[in-house]
Amino acid sequence: MKINIWQAVVLAGMILASCGIEDGLDGGQGGVTCDVHGKVEKGPFVRGSVVSVQPMDAGLQVSGGMYGTVVTDDIGNFVLGSKAFSAPYAEIMSTGYFFNEYTGTLSDGTLTLRALVELDGKSAVNVNVLTHLAYGRVKTLVLSGLDFKEANARAQKELFEAFGLDAGEGRDVSSFSIVDGDEDAAMLVAISSLLLADRSEAAITEYLSMLSEDFGADGQFSDGVRATMDADKIKLAPRLPDIRKNIIARYDNLGLEVEVGDLSPCFDWDGDGIAGNEILGAGESAVPDMQTIDVPNEGGSYSVRIDSPVPVYLEPQIGDGASDPDIGDPDIGIFEDLYADYVDQNMSCEYHLDGNVLNITVRMLDSFYDKTKKIALYDYVGNVVASVTLSQSGKQVSVADAPLLGGVGESVVSAVFLSMAEGLADYNLIEQYYAGNKLSGMVQNIVTPDNGYIYQAWAGLYQAVSRILSLKEADASLLGVYGDYCNVLLAMCYSNLVYGWDAVPYRKSSSDALMLPRTEASVIFDELKENMQAAIEILKEKKNEPFGDMNSRFFVSKDVARVLLANILMYEGDYAEALPLLEAVIDNGFYELDPSADYSWSEGVDMSGNSDSKEIIFALVPGFGTRTSDSIVIPDMMPYMTLSDVCLSAAECLFMGGDELSARQYVDMVARTKNISLSGDDVLRNIEALRSELLIHGCTYFAFLKRCGLAQEVCDIAEYRLLFPIPDAEMMHNSMVTQNPGY
Repeated sequence: MKINIWQAVVLAGMILASCGIEDGLDGGQGGVTCDVHGKVEKGPFVRGSVVSVQPMDAGLQVSGGMYGTVVTDDIGNFVLGSKAFSAPYAEIMSTGYFFNEYTGTLSDGTLTLRALVELDGKSAVNVNVLTHLAYGRVKTLVLSGLDFKEANARAQKELFEAFGLDAGEGRDVSSFSIVDGDEDAAMLVAISSLLLADRSEAAITEYLSMLSEDFGADGQFSDGVRATMDADKIKLAPRLPDIRKNIIARYDNLGLEVEVGDLSPCFDWDGDGIAGNEILGAGESAVPDMQTIDVPNEGGSYSVRIDSPVPVYLEPQIGDGASDPDIGDPDIGIFEDLYADYVDQNMSCEYHLDGNVLNITVRMLDSFYDKTKKIALYDYVGNVVASVTLSQSGKQVSVADAPLLGGVGESVVSAVFLSMAEGLADYNLIEQYYAGNKLSGMVQNIVTPDNGYIYQAWAGLYQAVSRILSLKEADASLLGVYGDYCNVLLAMCYSNLVYGWDAVPYRKSSSDALMLPRTEASVIFDELKENMQAAIEILKEKKNEPFGDMNSRFFVSKDVARVLLANILMYEGDYAEALPLLEAVIDNGFYELDPSADYSWSEGVDMSGNSDSKEIIFALVPGFGTRTSDSIVIPDMMPYMTLSDVCLSAAECLFMGGDELSARQYVDMVARTKNISLSGDDVLRNIEALRSELLIHGCTYFAFLKRCGLAQEVCDIAEYRLLFPIPDAEMMHNSMVTQNPGY
């Protein structure tokens, strides 16, 4: 149910209250019959709260017996029904539990609220904190000789003025209700919250009684009360968004959609007697004449004029403002061997307000990459009303997220890639044995614990791990900027070790002993996944460049981490989590499918190291030339990640998730681009056919077969051969390692 702004809502089951003068009776000489109903709200009183209606005469003296009823729902509604009154005046009092908007919970104790009302012509009579505060003042004014209408209007005008609120004619606090969602409702919520603050029910009962008495005497709050309210405002300011959410959530739980406007304009924050003039009103804005400033690397000075109907500040006048961190100059001397000309300072600037002019001075930026700083402008209570963004150009370099590799760094990274490439080249050779096993039967004869390729694949990957850990630890002791790049390379090594051998020794530090037991695959994967998720957050969103210098190869993009993480998730059967990662790579537009079905030097990469292929994401180049073994080819370049691989993996995820139509679209797109004909409608079999033709040199084929349950059939192998044998050499020097079953 929608509660519209400016529209009071009469809920189902309620009827308009009305009073009729009985024949021959008027004023103080006759009687009236009134149909009385309304709401009791602090927050709303809960079902069962007691409501009493005491008839009164024009002098607010008790007249006639008291009527009683209860709140009938958790929105605070009560209905007394049609009752006879000697005069159209009454005191309404309610005691009950209520919703505490400050804490977002029901109260622990009860509260009593009162209202003095004239029933004649009312559609509803509500009881709230405003009627309670006005109660004593109305009585005082009536006793001084004013009639009820005049006393009630004057008391309410004084009450609004005491809070700095608009005291316009026609406002009657007994008609205010939270559910109306209008300006009056916002005032009611704001003052209710201010008086509640973080007080207990007992404390608020005492406080409300004191306020009613204090205000009742002369229509003003004493200096002591104002000081208390000022302190409460400061305490309340950061809680206003939560209070608004709490009220909306409460009514939503009760099946009622209620609007609650911005509460900030309902407070006189600066004590000038006018609420809300410290805050921008509807349709108002604070506008700098320059919202963005492009600052050259050498810096500059700027003056920005702020056009604002309210005063603006560089810090909130209530609460603490944010301050810039003080970043000292780095000592780069000891970094020169690992990093090339390390420079990474934040923007340095000073700024101050001179009236409505913001003066800014920016110094030279000593950084490899661009920096951005936003200067926020606040109103009195800390709302950001405008901002000026400074964008300063950094020093022009090719890598922006970390210092370039120095001489030592390039040497270590070059050795890492060489070890990875040679290890994965032999790993791929084993995969090719498996792929051709139905025709050649080589697996049974060649894939054995004493086979040289088994050992070289194992040793090459572990040698790469050792070198990566050394680089990572050296960097961690200095700047700690290469960790995520190293984690990506470690994930590439360890994920392939797990795909081939399952549980393997897991070295996490170069100081770990060489003799380690096997770590469960799930444990390794959990850490690799965590590292890749962190890397995706930090690495640069760019096209990955695997064929340039050591810096372009080392500083991998988010896409490499995404594909590695997706491969692990698919291997674990978590296709739903893998798909968005793959789609992000496809959708970012950095790579395109090309018609090449062979990523050799002649078609994919020239000898100068420049790639012509538009779809290679990550590749490795072994340190030896083309060689053959038993008609199996080790290529010059291994395309470890390509857009074809990513598209086929996405198709696999969709197929496993039941979306065969979308999976088929990816499969057909790859086949059409590569000019490959597919037979049959089996999506998974078509993926396998494309992988066996396009990606047999990518070191991903066997892992695909295993996770899809195709390996035994396609390769014609016994179940135990789903895992490679641990090399004899590892078994000999590491007594803590056990052999895989069957070998």
